[in-house]
Amino acid sequence: MNLKEELIKKVLEIEGSYKFKTLEKDLIGFWFGGVEGEALSLILKDSDIEATTESPCLKEYNKNDELTREQAHSSLVVKWKKDFTEKDVKNIFDSIKKGVETLRNISGWKR
Repeated sequence: MNLKEELIKKVLEIEGSYKFKTLEKDLIGFWFGGVEGEALSLILKDSDIEATTESPCLKEYNKNDELTREQAHSSLVVKWKKDFTEKDVKNIFDSIKKGVETLRNISGWKR
């Protein structure tokens, strides 16, 4: 398994997390139940992780009704870099997991 696949697998182990296809190979799209994507992207920015909710992928999927409004609002698109190391993958995963947990605690999300 390559590092990109490892990151995807780990993130999908977070309860209430899902993956969606992106239009570009260097982007990985997720959405998280009970999480506001913009807030999560700001948390990740503090850890120097390139992630956003503003992506051409989301605009295209919303236009085609492939993501619901709620899913798009809960989405996160991570920029994948070919030179990422295992340490980078661990940092990205740990930051996403911590951010999701923090935001879900604030929102009172229940599965």
